[in-house]
Amino acid sequence: MSPRRQKRSGFTLIELLVVIAIIAILIGLLLPAVQKVREAAARTQNANNLSQLAKAMHNHASQFNGKLPYNYKTIAGSTRNFLYQLLPFVEQDNVYNSGTTTAVIPPYVSPQDFTTSSSTAITNYVGNSTLFTNSSAQLPRAFGTNGTSNTVVFANRYGTCGTATMLWADTTNGYVLYTAPAAQPTTTTNLINLPQYNVQATACVTTSVQAFGPTAMVTMGDGAVRSVSPSVQQYTWSLVNYPTNSSVIPSDWLDG
Repeated sequence: MSPRRQKRSGFTLIELLVVIAIIAILIGLLLPAVQKVREAAARTQNANNLSQLAKAMHNHASQFNGKLPYNYKTIAGSTRNFLYQLLPFVEQDNVYNSGTTTAVIPPYVSPQDFTTSSSTAITNYVGNSTLFTNSSAQLPRAFGTNGTSNTVVFANRYGTCGTATMLWADTTNGYVLYTAPAAQPTTTTNLINLPQYNVQATACVTTSVQAFGPTAMVTMGDGAVRSVSPSVQQYTWSLVNYPTNSSVIPSDWLDG
């Protein structure tokens, strides 16, 4: 009588390949969902940073008799830009008091930017040049009849723009500002560059703002974060960036 064969346990090669294929399919289905969650979280954080900057601006004004931070103010013998002056109001007192300009400031960095290492002291947030280069600008009179709710104050920019690195403490190149109109825009004059959409870092323009997604995100003077429609007209975009604008602003500049 021959000995009974022992029943073999374990997977056959075909069974193992089937299991691997099923796992690969599940991973393939899961990855897009994970990516969407990450993108949504990054967009939310970017919006929070923009909102925080507006609150910092208002808190600065409250402490200094209504004055907005001036981009070329001398502090302890050194020229400091408006982002440096906002440090105490974004919970960065230690950096402000130390005088360092090389620290990475989390509220100044957007997780949506892919152009620069997170270990570099960049800013992804730039300010309205007309507001922050005016040493006498005050709230609320720095804003015209349309008020703070109709004026863009902060916007996004790539950390690496063309060949330039957008350092948050910059005072020599003006990279912490975007170019806003210097006078009342008309349909043909005092117009500024539209936001750049879907642009490579090498084609980034330092006088413009950039969109990190389907729409450009900006902060208004009242602290509200808005999404700019990609179809915005240059005249309309110029109006919402001119603080003392007195013209009626078309509503089609907003996305949604």
